Amino acid sequence: MIRWLLLPLLCAALLASDADVRKQLEAAYERATRAVLQAKTVEDLDAAHASFDTTDWVSVGTRGDRMTWDELRKYGAEILKSRPGNMRNEIVELTVNTDTAVALVHVKVTRVRADGQGEYGPAGLEHEIVSGAVVRDTFVRTPAGWRRKLHEKLEERVFTVDGKPHERRPRQ
Repeated sequence: MIRWLLLPLLCAALLASDADVRKQLEAAYERATRAVLQAKTVEDLDAAHASFDTTDWVSVGTRGDRMTWDELRKYGAEILKSRPGNMRNEIVELTVNTDTAVALVHVKVTRVRADGQGEYGPAGLEHEIVSGAVVRDTFVRTPAGWRRKLHEKLEERVFTVDGKPHERRPRQ
């Protein structure tokens, strides 16, 4: 009988724990986003990565391509050149286990970048591009707090170019 009385309390404690993890991850995304937006050097990007990700972090693209931070870091100068003016991460689903958490996240980025290949109009012009992605991030609990171990990009697309809706083109 007492077990049945304690069950609602146990459920409430677990839900509170999930809510706490959500708040911690939202705060971590906010700190990482701010660090990336303020980064001026590749070393600044290294610091943002170290504060958010594990040392063995891996990113998996929509086509299954895997990259470590050391491999992605080579593109640091490009990342800094086409810096986002705005970035937003919204956790839309969260599954928490004892020492792991998996977040399904909608990412929206606004940036101005040069269109070297003429993908959005005449080659060489700069365009304001609003793009987004659906990602699945797997976090592990560490002594320093939650750190992202795996970043899986499930879908990505461009929403607008220069304020106008962007039509998806089939991949060649």
